[in-house]
Amino acid sequence: RRTSVERHRTLRATLQWSYELLAPADQALFRRLSVFAGPFDLAAAEMVAADPPTAERVPERFGVDIDDVERVDLAVVGDLLGALVDRSMVIVESGPFGRRFRLLETMRQFGAELLHDAGDTDRVAARHARWCLDQVESIHLQLIGQEEPVGVGRLVELWPNLRAGFDWACAVGDARLAYRLVRPVAAEVMLRAQGEIGAWLERILAMDDAGPTIEPGPAPVGPDHGGPLPDDGSDVDERVAFCLLWAAHGYAITQNHDAFDRLVAANGSPDHPWVRFGRAFLYEDVDELGEWGPVASAAALAAGQPHAAELLTLGGSGQSLISQHRFQELDRFAGELAARYRRTGPPTLLNFALIMGGYSAVLQGREADGEVLFTEAAAVDTPDRTLGVDQWVEAQSALRRGEPIRAKELLAGHVEILLDSDNLYQARMACVEFVNVMVTLDRHDLARPVLAYLYRPDLLDIELSRSLVSADARVDELTDDDRAWALDVDARGILLHMREVLRADD
Repeated sequence: RRTSVERHRTLRATLQWSYELLAPADQALFRRLSVFAGPFDLAAAEMVAADPPTAERVPERFGVDIDDVERVDLAVVGDLLGALVDRSMVIVESGPFGRRFRLLETMRQFGAELLHDAGDTDRVAARHARWCLDQVESIHLQLIGQEEPVGVGRLVELWPNLRAGFDWACAVGDARLAYRLVRPVAAEVMLRAQGEIGAWLERILAMDDAGPTIEPGPAPVGPDHGGPLPDDGSDVDERVAFCLLWAAHGYAITQNHDAFDRLVAANGSPDHPWVRFGRAFLYEDVDELGEWGPVASAAALAAGQPHAAELLTLGGSGQSLISQHRFQELDRFAGELAARYRRTGPPTLLNFALIMGGYSAVLQGREADGEVLFTEAAAVDTPDRTLGVDQWVEAQSALRRGEPIRAKELLAGHVEILLDSDNLYQARMACVEFVNVMVTLDRHDLARPVLAYLYRPDLLDIELSRSLVSADARVDELTDDDRAWALDVDARGILLHMREVLRADD
């Protein structure tokens, strides 16, 4: 509309007027700060926006004619940034990790246009991507230890900038940089349902093998910011296999088997241990998990990825030992992991190990031991959005304490979380608890359709799920209509059905 166009012209004229009042160094800093898509601190501004030292005398901030100099010296970035804040061209705010600066989106877009017109976009974007790499590698070290909750918080703050850095790396065809930006946090696709990572992995797979397209040039701080990206030792085959491994975990969340099979067919490497493990995890093939888990874990260690090795060991060996009824080995395996994670973290893996030990105890009839482990697991401070089963485990405990109404409330909350996070992977275990709650409440009519879903012939017979169904569940009373209905519903559909029943039954 004409009024909108006029408003846009007026706003742009105001921004242009404010910009033209700035000295050249202030203008240069403002343009370069537009590369930040999210919050940043002073150190980030210095790393990305400052010019490298030269033999030339650096003009002072005030009292010196610098009309013909558009450089930003490291020593004065703080002063220049403060001036931009005073002029409301940059805003400053407090966050969980200290003071942060940010450009409002209108200002950022205006600055990005100016940066493009100055022919400086790629050089500054390269610096920004390298800063993102430093940040994400630092965050990785927190994610694998006791500071995991802090690392998750930092990753949330970094996310808009990480997305921008990744998008730039893809835009210029730098597959190696794009891969290195994602690799430190790839496991978040499974641990915290970060579905966007799955999309990033597929974008990397679609790229040709390419080295750095744009070099960031000399940088004022940081030894690795002035030249080519150091070689990380990975090759194309490793990159492809790694992306397929974590893409499989992403597709496990959404239970999209066909999409993963198409991805593997398009990218090869179907026999790499990581790909074999990923497919076994997606299809819940416990025999394949047991076979390929140790091999895939060893390959991760050889590639310098010990955290990935931990996750592969935890996910493969645990399910394999359960399916083979090797409970004494499972007790030892889960106990050793829990003891180590208590010392070193991360909390999420401690939670997983304790729950694994709890299941092992319950499946052996040692319910009191299982209750102790489940209680400790629920008390572990895991980061937000962690795909745990704490509410479901608490619901089981409530049932054992004779509190079915409380168990139903907890289960309702768990089902909501699964639907909100699009986590279909844990739908079947939610079905187990739904059946147990309804049987305890003597609502066999409500339990039957979900029980029929658990016993669909096309679902894999996972020992853990069916063995935890209440002995009072009436499998022999399932009707043809129950079974026909269950065959016609998918994992999302069964979650929606349970939510509807739990809401209606309040």
